[in-house]
Amino acid sequence: MAPPVTSQDPRPFEYDVVIVGGGSAGAVLAARLSESPGRSVLLIEAGPAYASHELPRHILSGAVYEGDPSLLWEVPPADPQHTGHAASFVRAKVLGGGSAINAGVAMRAHPADFRRWERNGLTGWSHDEVLPYYRKLESDRDGSAHIDPALHGHDGPVHISRVSPQDLTPAHHAFSDACAALGFRSVDDLNTPHAGGIGHFPLSLADGIRQSTGLVYLHQAVRDRPNLHIRGATTIDTVAFDRQDNAIGVRTTDGALLRARETVLSAGAAGSAAILLRSGIGPADELKRLGIDVVTDLPVGRRLREHPCAYLLFSAPAEQLGATTPPVSVLLTMRSSLARADELDLQIAPSHLVRSDAYPHGSGLGFLLSVTRPEPDAHGTLQLASTDPAVPPRLHLGLLDDPKDLHKMTEAIALGRELADTTPSRSLGLNEIAPGPAVTSDTDMAAYLRAHVKPYPHLCATAPMGPDADAHAVVDFRGRVRGVPGLRVVDASILPDVPSVATNLTVIMIAELIADHFSRDAAV
Repeated sequence: MAPPVTSQDPRPFEYDVVIVGGGSAGAVLAARLSESPGRSVLLIEAGPAYASHELPRHILSGAVYEGDPSLLWEVPPADPQHTGHAASFVRAKVLGGGSAINAGVAMRAHPADFRRWERNGLTGWSHDEVLPYYRKLESDRDGSAHIDPALHGHDGPVHISRVSPQDLTPAHHAFSDACAALGFRSVDDLNTPHAGGIGHFPLSLADGIRQSTGLVYLHQAVRDRPNLHIRGATTIDTVAFDRQDNAIGVRTTDGALLRARETVLSAGAAGSAAILLRSGIGPADELKRLGIDVVTDLPVGRRLREHPCAYLLFSAPAEQLGATTPPVSVLLTMRSSLARADELDLQIAPSHLVRSDAYPHGSGLGFLLSVTRPEPDAHGTLQLASTDPAVPPRLHLGLLDDPKDLHKMTEAIALGRELADTTPSRSLGLNEIAPGPAVTSDTDMAAYLRAHVKPYPHLCATAPMGPDADAHAVVDFRGRVRGVPGLRVVDASILPDVPSVATNLTVIMIAELIADHFSRDAAV
């Protein structure tokens, strides 16, 4: 670790705030914090910092998932099922982060998620307190009479859309009809409180254009602010400290010191945790084994959370399957037999994102199954494999480690098969190819799921928020790192646990909320 900077160092702070990572949270923070002209903000992105007019098609197009491998931190791992869904975590390295490569699902966390956080002592994050920030970020102008305009924002940066019933693919039509045939209710708006059923995904797409935070928050007028500086292709090694262990900026991998009054890590659930650990913030025993001087002993990486998912794959004749765009549009959300009182813990979504070579004749349909409320103790771990920033951290995701989660996923498989056996689905000519009709016993199903379970990827909770009494908490209710003045984490790392939906919209909401309070704190 580089030597600390003394508090008497004659060099002034170059910036008021430095933000490490321009992803789903970092781009939001940069845009909102630089709204105050007297605050100088530096946004650092390890990947390309494309201007809006430079964005390549694979980032703009909502029909392309994960896009260019050169914009990922790690080479995508082997995918024996050819689903195009990685068997390990995927991290984007580009302005906009995960919001620049994802499928565009823009779902709010359920009220039950926030009630659970409250029960665990986290204040300031009730459903009523976060709702204004979900509304602030979105422009949801759905013309459906069933969408309550009072519950949605109408002039935020992120345009929310839904695929209209007449634009559903034949397979998605059939899936919706299959759900109705099995008695599932229709959900008019998946982004308002509901008790489960079949509904249309809210999507962060506008005329097919993915609404990444790099595009919609960092448009040209924002970039033209004289107090906002964006620096791409810059990788951060560690946080820099003075002799009192106050954060005073960051050090790049080439040794440069970028000084700031406040440092914010928004490098994602894996990236921010790794920077904390390399900087001496984390479990003392782990840091000492790597020869890292301990700044403060905190449980960074000890409570990693993720949604396990798996595929039911069906081949189908192309002429019966019909059109395959848009690739995602409808979602069934429900309760397993093990669900707690107010939880929706399973999801099934028909998907055309699966690669054509997954199917024997080049055409078919995937049912993406997910356990959206893993058991409370079903967490994984993140550890440094090396102090070299070029070496990815070592993750154990803990997917289906808990027998109850395995049971929930088995129920999802059974339900998916029921849906495929309804009259609407049979009209598509579906033929199950994975796990395959021969996989019926509990033993065989467990073996299949353990071999093919994947992360969604919704990695989070590597530096969770919590009250002072929470032994698992790394940051407080505003993302401030415990015992380290001048340092915050604001991204999926600080989620107390994994919400029961895709995480991207909630990460944007978190950045909006903390940016608002950041400004209020500065004004006091």
